[in-house]
Amino acid sequence: MKPGAPRDAGSRPRPRRARRDGVSPYAAVPWIALLAVTLLPARTWTVDDDGPADFRAIQDAIDAAAPGDLVSVAAGLYHENLVLKSGVAVVGAGADRTTLHGGGLGSTATLIDCDAATRLEGFTLTGGAAESGGGILVIRGGPAITLNEIVGNAAATSSAYLYGYGGGVAVLGSSARISDNLLTGNDADFGGGIHVDGGSPQITRNRITGNTAGAGGGIDTYAFFASSPLIASNTITSNTALFGGGIELAGLGAPIVTNNLLIGNSASGSGSGTAYGGGADVYYSDARLVNNTIAGNTARRGGGAALLSNGAPALVNNVILDNRATNAGGGADIQAPGAIVSHNIFFLNSRGVCSGTSASLCSAATNLETDPLLVDAAGGDYRPGYGSPAIDSATDAVAPRDDQRGQRRPLDGDGDRVAAFDRGALEHDRDEVSGLRFASASMLIWNGAAGAGSYHVYSGMPGGPSGGIPDACRDPDDPDVSDTIFSETIDPPSGGMLLYLVTAVIDGIERSPGFDHRGLERNLPLSCP
Repeated sequence: MKPGAPRDAGSRPRPRRARRDGVSPYAAVPWIALLAVTLLPARTWTVDDDGPADFRAIQDAIDAAAPGDLVSVAAGLYHENLVLKSGVAVVGAGADRTTLHGGGLGSTATLIDCDAATRLEGFTLTGGAAESGGGILVIRGGPAITLNEIVGNAAATSSAYLYGYGGGVAVLGSSARISDNLLTGNDADFGGGIHVDGGSPQITRNRITGNTAGAGGGIDTYAFFASSPLIASNTITSNTALFGGGIELAGLGAPIVTNNLLIGNSASGSGSGTAYGGGADVYYSDARLVNNTIAGNTARRGGGAALLSNGAPALVNNVILDNRATNAGGGADIQAPGAIVSHNIFFLNSRGVCSGTSASLCSAATNLETDPLLVDAAGGDYRPGYGSPAIDSATDAVAPRDDQRGQRRPLDGDGDRVAAFDRGALEHDRDEVSGLRFASASMLIWNGAAGAGSYHVYSGMPGGPSGGIPDACRDPDDPDVSDTIFSETIDPPSGGMLLYLVTAVIDGIERSPGFDHRGLERNLPLSCP
């Protein structure tokens, strides 16, 4: 155990669990009655705090709803602490329009034994305060929590002998799906953004930023032998903790951490046994860190990552760039003789590439210490650029089948007609147009795609008929569709803006217009001829 660690893995306090003894009181209900319930048509219950609707309070609508029903909540500010019902979808008008405020009176929303049909979507959840799950508490079940902003919640306890778990979300023994949320400004002892205790939840495509904790500023997991949480395709930035600024991975299970951007997180503390793992800290766990981009993180030891384990954790196919350690191990601190450390790229990590009793594992021939040649890391574009050593050089044994934004893997990135996996969270697509930017007030430029004979330029208004995707072909306004310059002569309307999209035409075929924040390929409603 690390001296000064905030808990002992052998005697770690567990969140209280409800005891479930005896036989369900519903066991003897005739099957005909149950069938009649399932055949009732689904209903939509409306809620509006200041307008015509079925209910003024969300909880009243939930209590009235039956499995399969939808509770549709209008824009507004609702001071409630919800308890959801299994099988009922509770959907707000959008996180920017519908706010649920917990008032410091407990978890803002609680989901216990809720099935996969249960959904919490389209809210800002704030002001929650509880021992577990300040914003949202999930116990067992497998509900979907998506498209929310979980902001300014806290998990804390008044007792000196207990801890607070999951400032934003606490997931206890559940297979919940937590996706496409923003978690920011939350605080806890364990898991400022999200805490996972057992179960195998899927935590995907979230933006987790600016949260604080004792362990796991962004995410903290305590995985059991039979549990394997999936942490994939998230952007985890600017979180702070004593251990695991971005992610803390503890327990005897094997969480899978893949395709994440772990950027600018910090493990800070004054004690000699604190401040391990700026990007990620593996603490007696068989966690698998595969195909992540870990950059700009700081810690006392293990700026990028720290591995302390008697088992076999894995650090494979990652790009570990520009991390800093005030003591040692700018790239990683490895104290795990059974660890698998292979096919990583280390570059510009200060206070040494690797430290620790197992630092020699970083010297494996498959690991590189060279510039990964990313498109624009300083500007936040972590894709491999042309000629990057990350391209087509990963091991395919553990590589995921898509990348951080949903681009399929593997692709033939180096043009040798053999598709192979790239290192890091993002796959290089030779057909992709990158670096789209304005060089002046009216000149749009971009980086060329290999083999492109011409380009199509599209523009459009946000929120237009295509849902925000630029859909007006601008080729007639471009005197030379083969170069990488477009001069704009149209001004956006007063107070508005124009969005732009550029696609490459290779061998006469227009290539992909890219992927949206959910990893889904964009479909242009109107293509250039």
